[in-house]
Amino acid sequence: MSRMLNIGRRLWSWLLASRASRPDSQWDEGLRELHILVGMAASAANLYAYATSPALREAMVDHWSGFRDKAETLSRPFPSLRPMLGRLYLALEDLAALGRQGCLSPETYGKVLFSEANVCHAAYCDLQKLADQIQKEVLRYDAGG
Repeated sequence: MSRMLNIGRRLWSWLLASRASRPDSQWDEGLRELHILVGMAASAANLYAYATSPALREAMVDHWSGFRDKAETLSRPFPSLRPMLGRLYLALEDLAALGRQGCLSPETYGKVLFSEANVCHAAYCDLQKLADQIQKEVLRYDAGG
């Protein structure tokens, strides 16, 4: 689990570093951190939604537990992002509440895991759409829009 998170962090760091190395990009550090924060929360939500272990789910909740405070701090210079970040936080909390209903067994087939039989599937899909929207908005801020 920790290895997957480290791979995700390295991927986001590489993507942002490659973007920041372009001469036409003046990447704001706060925007960079906000982009990473949203990506990491979405990644943790993915692991949470499709986990077949209650222990993994609790570890993911612990992983995103500081999201709200950090998002509030980082978004102060970007007031239009704040409502979207608030909705993302609420989506994370809703996902956590749904996940407490129980996990599917480890023997569950993928077709079932990624279907409505998994109570977290639909909530995660909505959360991912919101995270994508926020990241597009962050990139638009970066482009000066």
